[in-house]
Amino acid sequence: MLPRESVMTFKKQLEEVNIKIENANIDEVIDQCLQFYQLKGCEKVDLNNDGDMVLVQWGTYNWGSGRYFEFDITRQFIEIGKEGDDAFSQFRFTIYYPSDIIDESVKGNKWFNDPNNCSEIKQYILQLPFYNQLKSISPIKREVNWGMI
Repeated sequence: MLPRESVMTFKKQLEEVNIKIENANIDEVIDQCLQFYQLKGCEKVDLNNDGDMVLVQWGTYNWGSGRYFEFDITRQFIEIGKEGDDAFSQFRFTIYYPSDIIDESVKGNKWFNDPNNCSEIKQYILQLPFYNQLKSISPIKREVNWGMI
C-alpha cells in the first residue's frame, strides 16, 4: 500500500468485517485502526526512521465547523525520496462527540512507532481516564481521510 491508498485500503478492511464508518463505535475504531497499522504495511517508508507512526490524540476543538470533543487515531507516513513537507502525509480516523461531555482542559496526544506493539497502544488508550465515558456516548459524526501535512 502507498500512503495515498490508505483510505481505500482501510475501507476495504472495514467491508471485510462488515463495519460501516458512520456506525463504528469507539472499540471498533480502535481495533480496526490498530489492525490496519499492524497488518497493512506501507511501501516507500522507512520504519526504522519513524516513517510509519501512529498518533493517538484527543481534545475539544473548533476547526470552523463547530465545537467537538475529538478522539483521533492518526497514521503518519514519511515517504522515502521526498523532501520536506512533501514527504509527510496522514491517514486519520476522527470521532466527534458533543463538546460538553469531557472537560475542555482534557487534551493530549501520544506517538507510537512500532506496528508490532499494537497491544501497547490499545492498553494505553483503554487506560485513558475518559475512555469509558466515550464508550457510553453516541458520537455525533466520524471521519476517515488522508492528506498531505
